Amino acid sequence: MEILNDAASGNDRLICTCHGVCAGEARKAIQEGAATVKACFRALGRWPKCGNCVVPLRDLLAEAQDAKTRVEEDTRVGWTREV
Repeated sequence: MEILNDAASGNDRLICTCHGVCAGEARKAIQEGAATVKACFRALGRWPKCGNCVVPLRDLLAEAQDAKTRVEEDTRVGWTREV
């Protein structure tokens, strides 16, 4: 799955005002293996400050896990699809 930084994908949505992190940057960190909020911060080279970005990061992590689960379920029944 490729990260697209445009308004239609929502990747330009600012999720961390303290560090200026957009959703696309967080999604990329998650794609590269960050599986927790702490791991996302570490991958981005940043640290939590006010905490307002924790919920949006958790939402992105859940979104990625849901997509991964759908792909795994599809491959178990013998077919794959791009998510």
